[in-house]
Amino acid sequence: MNYRKLVLSALLASLTLTPVRSLAAPVSFGFSGVINSVTSPGGGLPAGLAVDQPFLVIVTYDPDLLPAAFESPANVTDANYYTTNLAAYGYWARFGSLEISLPNPAPVKVTHSIEVRNGFGGWDGVQQESYGADAWFNQAPLPAGQMATRGFSIMDDTMTAFDSESLPLTLPPISQFQRIHRASFAVFQINSETGVPSTLYQAGGLISEITNSPRPPLSLSRQPSGSLRLSWPRILPGYVLQSANDLDGSPWTPVAATQTETPTEFVVEVKSAPAGTFFRLQKN
Repeated sequence: MNYRKLVLSALLASLTLTPVRSLAAPVSFGFSGVINSVTSPGGGLPAGLAVDQPFLVIVTYDPDLLPAAFESPANVTDANYYTTNLAAYGYWARFGSLEISLPNPAPVKVTHSIEVRNGFGGWDGVQQESYGADAWFNQAPLPAGQMATRGFSIMDDTMTAFDSESLPLTLPPISQFQRIHRASFAVFQINSETGVPSTLYQAGGLISEITNSPRPPLSLSRQPSGSLRLSWPRILPGYVLQSANDLDGSPWTPVAATQTETPTEFVVEVKSAPAGTFFRLQKN
């Protein structure tokens, strides 16, 4: 079968690297669906992760950065390409109530691949010498000795949905892809003596909808101090948090609180807000 294929890999290196950034907005895609598989052979399944719960995966890449950053490390013998540009790729997902983020800059080396093969797919993992802290789950890095892999795939053998030799700027509706529509992740524990990983837990589901240029999901939680913590994925910059007293004509105004950043999120902490206050993210 004749496949047109492009494989890109991002080797996200250590904090000592200074990422090159582009002024252009990144290309972003949202993949949503319902979890249909959860297993926990090694225990430690987080609360809020179960079958029939929704999932959302957001993937971004900067077309101005990836092509210019191609390089082939001396120890790579296949046809994959790697880039050390930390700003080129972003990943965020929510499976049930579990949020999964790839920090930027990444504290360890993470390999990410994007494949265009009559469709669009991606996967990633960490190099063996750099286990741990490759992903953040609910705003906290994975414990030392653990690693995570994340992936998504939408494919069409008939080559009617997507036929290209370059990375896409937009994707057609999921109905045009006829083979694989799936997103998943898995967490492993690494044996300290043998270095062999064993699965702790994993989850996945079928992708039922694709969104081009998705809006960042806004999370809200009440802090012990009584303040409100509002956050959204760092991979989708350029938004301002606004509030309104009601939805019946009240003006939306920027929230008068300082916006901060974590390795995975933009965060605004609101000390006090009247009951019934509404919040939204508005593109700059």
